[in-house]
Amino acid sequence: MRYCASCTHSNPDYADFCLNCAASLGDTCPSCHHPVSAGQKFCGMCGSPVTASAPPSAAPARQDALLQNLRALMPSSLAQKAQQFSAMDITGERREVTVLVLDVTNFTATTHLLSDESTFLLMDEALRLLSEIVYTYEGSVNRITGDGLIALFGAPIAHENNAERAVRAGLHMQSHLQPFRDKVKEQYNFDFQFRIGVDTGQVIVGKLGEDSQKSYTVVGDTTRLATTLESAAQPGTVLVSFPTYQRTRTLFDYENFPSMRLKDFPEPLPTYRPLALREGSRQMRGLPGLHVSMMGRDAELLRLQQTFEEVRGEQQSRVVVITGEAGLGKSRLVSEFRDSLPGADVRVYEGHCLAYARSTALWVVADLLRDILHLSEVDPVDVQRSTLQLYLSQLGIAGNEVFPYLNTVLGLGQSESTELSPLRFMDTAMLQRQTHAALRQFLLAEGRTVPTILVFEDLHWVDSASRDFLNYLLQGPLPNPLMVVLIAREADRESALGALLVTLEKQPVPPVQLPLQALSEQAGFAVVSELLKPESEAMHELARRITIRAEGNPFYMEEILRMLMDQGGLEQTEQGWESRPQDETLLAEVPSTLASLILARFDRLPPTLRQTLQKAAVVGRSFPEGLLGQLSESSPEMLNEQMRELVARHFLLPEPFGSTAGYAFRHALIQEAIYGILLQKDRQKLHAAIASVLGHSTFWPPDEQTEVIAYHYTESTTPEKAIPFLIKSAENAARRYANESAIQHYRHALEIMSKQPKLFENEFTTVRIGLGKACKFLGQFAEANEMLERALTYLRAASSLDLPALLFKIQTLRELADVRIREGALTDALLYLEEGIELLGPYGAVEQADLWQSLADRVAFVRFRQGRLDEAFSLAHEAITNLVRPAQADPIVLASLYNTLGGISWQRGNLEEAIPYVEQSLYLYQSLNYAWGMAVSYTNLAILYYVQGLWEKAASYFEKAELLRSDNGYMPERAINLKNLGLLRMAMGDHVQAQKELQSSLSLSQQLGDEFGTVCALIGLGHLSVKQARYEEAMPYIEQAFDLLEVAGEEEAIEAHWLKALLEAEQRGPEQAQERVGRALEMARAANLTGPEIDCLRVKGMLHARA
Repeated sequence: MRYCASCTHSNPDYADFCLNCAASLGDTCPSCHHPVSAGQKFCGMCGSPVTASAPPSAAPARQDALLQNLRALMPSSLAQKAQQFSAMDITGERREVTVLVLDVTNFTATTHLLSDESTFLLMDEALRLLSEIVYTYEGSVNRITGDGLIALFGAPIAHENNAERAVRAGLHMQSHLQPFRDKVKEQYNFDFQFRIGVDTGQVIVGKLGEDSQKSYTVVGDTTRLATTLESAAQPGTVLVSFPTYQRTRTLFDYENFPSMRLKDFPEPLPTYRPLALREGSRQMRGLPGLHVSMMGRDAELLRLQQTFEEVRGEQQSRVVVITGEAGLGKSRLVSEFRDSLPGADVRVYEGHCLAYARSTALWVVADLLRDILHLSEVDPVDVQRSTLQLYLSQLGIAGNEVFPYLNTVLGLGQSESTELSPLRFMDTAMLQRQTHAALRQFLLAEGRTVPTILVFEDLHWVDSASRDFLNYLLQGPLPNPLMVVLIAREADRESALGALLVTLEKQPVPPVQLPLQALSEQAGFAVVSELLKPESEAMHELARRITIRAEGNPFYMEEILRMLMDQGGLEQTEQGWESRPQDETLLAEVPSTLASLILARFDRLPPTLRQTLQKAAVVGRSFPEGLLGQLSESSPEMLNEQMRELVARHFLLPEPFGSTAGYAFRHALIQEAIYGILLQKDRQKLHAAIASVLGHSTFWPPDEQTEVIAYHYTESTTPEKAIPFLIKSAENAARRYANESAIQHYRHALEIMSKQPKLFENEFTTVRIGLGKACKFLGQFAEANEMLERALTYLRAASSLDLPALLFKIQTLRELADVRIREGALTDALLYLEEGIELLGPYGAVEQADLWQSLADRVAFVRFRQGRLDEAFSLAHEAITNLVRPAQADPIVLASLYNTLGGISWQRGNLEEAIPYVEQSLYLYQSLNYAWGMAVSYTNLAILYYVQGLWEKAASYFEKAELLRSDNGYMPERAINLKNLGLLRMAMGDHVQAQKELQSSLSLSQQLGDEFGTVCALIGLGHLSVKQARYEEAMPYIEQAFDLLEVAGEEEAIEAHWLKALLEAEQRGPEQAQERVGRALEMARAANLTGPEIDCLRVKGMLHARA
């Protein structure tokens, strides 16, 4: 507990301010930021010396009552800033602030029939709700006016975007007080509406009055104009001045009004009504106030525009790959492309990768989803869920089919609906298939009505799960007009996009490649000239020298100009930029690399600014202001001033961090360069401080914050503290099928634990089992076996195991068996499974029904694969018929058992018995909406009906499988299914449809790089052409098939040989063909393949008859 020195109230450990009187509860350690009590000389957490502080003063006897009441509504971070400001004795300073004035419409006239108490309670509740919104945007309530309030944005707490915050707050007030209005209407028959006026301008701020009566006040015309605008606004609306509009016009949609003659202002003034936050509003890159047109990228911009026209005109998807070194203008090119598009006829959405999120599963995909849904990652979970559900409904997508998976992608955790969803039954591979299908369905629905452009930024930092999804999405043709833009640094092109580029190059229409090169000297000179607007010969010469020195990198040009501005080589006069005598010397000293140039500017900063930037660089490319505030030794006001200065010096940009204030480095290179110069010990100290702060403060969603803490502890002097966070991050990644990320976290944990093994005996087992499972899903069987065997050895060595440990051991045996099955070592797998069943004991089928059933399912499957059909059938049948709680049984395991029974019946030749088993598995998959399993069941039923000669019914099931695989993007399986359907059509005599389906199978297989699928489709097309006596058309198909015959199966190779024999008989006579079909017959007999042997004998007879 933390005790308040002012009122002695007991407070929880996390509190920084007294929950009773709002007084500060004391200091924190300067090294680790752990709370310390008054009088402590050393920190109890890290042992660092604690700077002595003066004892807390008594609470002011005459503190303003209103501020005291509203303090309780403030978030703790804002209350801290306000209290620190209140301790300062500011007599006056000039500030630009935004003033929001709110007044309830006709309040006095409408409430005269209410009692004084009712009127007070009504306004008290309203003002509390309104004040909470003001505090949400870190404004301050300056004054209560009886039936309204005056709020300040920019004083006493300053931000770079005060006008934006005020307008957001005004719109928020009008929209979010509707439930309160409804309640007032019902209780008092009073329509509680209010008007809001907003103005931005210069004021004098400070504390006025005698020492005992001082209060914070603003003086100037800004408050007066805001009050006048409020009076002129319509009830339920916000009205803003031109200065406010000018600062926010790119962020909000406005309704422009004619200039209004306002009371107390002699001249008519323009006024504007904000309607809503503008879609796609974003920060512009470039020198503030010196925006330059894009130069030297006309060809690339034109190619992007042409590609979009192809997408729109041909209603086909296209992929564009933009690469280039840092600073060449990749993002600027896309921004210019966006601005050139017709707004109503296209949708553009962006997802951004982040350096620190490279191990966060599906980060860039989730970022794209939030852009589509107009959400922030820190929006309340219930808001994100309801927004997603509403959007799915608007798209016409069955929410129950895709919502659970998109909910997981967004990292929203489990709700009542998701806890009861199919996800709980699915393993990693199943979740990946379903999630990929859900994302694909969602994105295709976006492009159904208008062309849609999906931009994936900074893919050099892409996480493995997002890369897998992009490969899945783009592996085959997309039915709706989508334009996908992939952006990455050239140096990381192959490592980040290599496999994806291989897939894209196999498409019928290859991707548009836009590798950005350095600007030509002419284009570079144009950029510098537009920034400087040189008039004199000296300025022209300076522009030329800057161009040469920058070597065609636009960002390098900006950095050189900033350095010259900072160091006095350039000075802005009324006539424009003018060079100074020292410019030549300064330019000669410009470092030869961009990073060195950034550091040259950094080195000239005052020490406090350098330290602040270094802390920010350790946090990451973007960061919440609140986190930096907790790391800083500066007061909030001083930190705000530092942020303003760093923005003015072009190191940072204001960038909201979710719904809170934040900043970002203007370019990733700036953050990387500053981080790179820190000594390792200094980095480690800062990483530790950040991790410590994040242990008791929340800035990211839970799963993401876990990874951030793991990262910072890993890079600190105490990496062992990262272990629980690494394990949790690995489990989160595995749950979202990001197995590469899970492996990375687990391996990192093992590396750290191996240095202090005695501390982590229990954790070793957990990590090894988790790592083994993740390796299994990626096919890394050697490491999976090693990890699981080591975990099993530890569990076997235990003298006694409680029930949870025993179950843990059995699950490890099951995992090892699964690995062995995938390797084909069925005997070893059976030994592990039987050991697991033995450990469960004679009552295992009752007491641990789910675990016993999953073991029985695997044993039955292994015995089936070994040909022990009677044993397999008996066990599978027992596992189904002896269910203790049938309604609670795992439907995936049940479906697997039914499939095994169907396979056994097939092997026994009892096809009529096999069909009901497969139908039962289909029903179970349908109950889960598991499309991949449904498609497999449809295919199995099609094959069973085909063998029975029920070809029409077989074709209908192949068609159902085709529809599911097409809708869900299961392209490899679709290629095989189309081949089977084509062969069936050929047997049925429908040669036209057979040609279409076999050709589609061939095209898909070639796009996927599937040589086996390709050779099967080629043989099928060759067979169809022979059947139609189109021998000249058949020969190229068979010749191509022979080029790939080494990857074909025995049946395909035999068919290719006897088909070629028939073609050779047509070209050169039956004698040579007899030799080839004889070899095919030998192959069929050697492999004991009855069907192919019959085909060879039939062909041999045909050739003999012709001879």
